[in-house]
Amino acid sequence: MATAFKVKPTHKPVKNYYAALATYADQSVEHEGALRSAFQNLLSETGRKVRWDLIPELSLNANCLRRISQDGS
Repeated sequence: MATAFKVKPTHKPVKNYYAALATYADQSVEHEGALRSAFQNLLSETGRKVRWDLIPELSLNANCLRRISQDGS
């Protein structure tokens, strides 16, 4: 079982995430795709604390009928 890890607003990855969002807001960027890299960085950096690896855009077969892509796994 993974060790419990609480993410706090004061942690560096969270501060980096909000700084990236502020940069986007300053440039009037509002679309969801622009936030992807900032959020992936947040997930990746915090996940490392519990030995998790982020695999972005992982595609899976859904009932052998179609492929679905998750934002992260």
